[in-house]
Amino acid sequence: MGFLVNNPKVKITALCDIYQPSIDGALKLAPDAKVYNDYRQLLEDKVRYVAEYEARIREIGNPTAFDKQTAQLMAEHAEISAETEECIARNAAQAQNQEAYQKRYDALVARYEGTKARLEAVQREKQAAVAMKEKLGHFLKILRRETSPITAFDERLWRETVESTVICSKQDISVRFKSSTEIRVEIGVNSQ
Repeated sequence: MGFLVNNPKVKITALCDIYQPSIDGALKLAPDAKVYNDYRQLLEDKVRYVAEYEARIREIGNPTAFDKQTAQLMAEHAEISAETEECIARNAAQAQNQEAYQKRYDALVARYEGTKARLEAVQREKQAAVAMKEKLGHFLKILRRETSPITAFDERLWRETVESTVICSKQDISVRFKSSTEIRVEIGVNSQ
């Protein structure tokens, strides 16, 4: 469970186990998690999970911060471009110390490239947030549709909620859900 606690994209909100020492140990890592002794209770508490997903969708779904950053960076980008053009024009119009000119020009180019890189990063972050919002929305739709506890393997639900499964070793697998949550599960191995 330690790898989940250390993942900033994961918030552990519930724990389920019938063995109290396991619960006690897990609560040290996730003290705010709700504790269940029966997995059916966990599944029946769907309303809380739906609310948490809705809050996460609202949190990442507002593009205003990205748009504000983009506008600021574009304005800075335009300002640097104008300064660079002015620097070049001044150098062409009158004799200048070329070493000082080159130093000023290189500094402007470095600022321009840095601003351009930050702008591209903000645009990638916005695209990732939009994609995450869509994934979470789809996952939430599936979660809402399920009206009863899941007591047996459901292939349709598996296909709709699981993005990938990786066999890490003989003892554990990693499951990545379409909500971008990833869990690593230890599996028992019979040595027969």
